[in-house]
Amino acid sequence: RIHETPPFYMYNILLQHKNETSNALNDIEKDLHRTLPEHILFKKDEKEKNYNSNSQENLIASLRNVLQAYAWRNQEVGYCQSMNILAAVLLLFMSEEEAFWLLSVICEVILPDYYTEPLVGLILDQHIFEILLQQEIPDLYA
Repeated sequence: RIHETPPFYMYNILLQHKNETSNALNDIEKDLHRTLPEHILFKKDEKEKNYNSNSQENLIASLRNVLQAYAWRNQEVGYCQSMNILAAVLLLFMSEEEAFWLLSVICEVILPDYYTEPLVGLILDQHIFEILLQQEIPDLYA
């Protein structure tokens, strides 16, 4: 599914759903300004209640685009907290379209059960970590 897509797929999704709304989009808006709040490229100037430069506003807009496009692409998952941080870090190193596709691969291929409602993958990994911690570093576990 990921390999059979046309160029500018992300932007086409955004255009296709331009006038629509969803719970995922509302959640994304709530989390945009909580994303990496101490990072210089995401930090708001609290006195003026705005960003310090055009590039910061553009980075927030890019983050919004990536997260909204992913929420529309994978409506079963939509948006989960922590996707914003993952997407923000990706945007520090690549374009919107590249960040969108890497986010898709991470959420759907590499960590598919981390971003589903029951969070099965995350819960399982936490349990395995707890067992390993108990076996390997019992003093820390206690």
